[in-house]
Amino acid sequence: MKELHHIATGDFWPDLTFILDGDVSLGLERALNREEEITNSEDREDRFERMGEEFHNKLPDAFRKIAQENPDRCRIIAADHSIEKVAEEIWQHFSDRFSVI
Repeated sequence: MKELHHIATGDFWPDLTFILDGDVSLGLERALNREEEITNSEDREDRFERMGEEFHNKLPDAFRKIAQENPDRCRIIAADHSIEKVAEEIWQHFSDRFSVI
């Protein structure tokens, strides 16, 4: 993946990356609910959500490892809270990093 990233972006990395960490079933439920809001079923993008629980249960450790390897760039957000609280925490990290008032 790192080589593919290098080829695609020339080693460009974002200044700040948010990793939403929480219960897999809650995340899938939220994603599927979001997709249900799309009225045209042809526009739905749910192939990632359909990859199965086993696949999704492996992801949190992989993303935590990315955060551990990139502590200056990555922020782990507890995503089990309400959507409003998650958004508030993201905004706080963003505004702290970029000195937004």
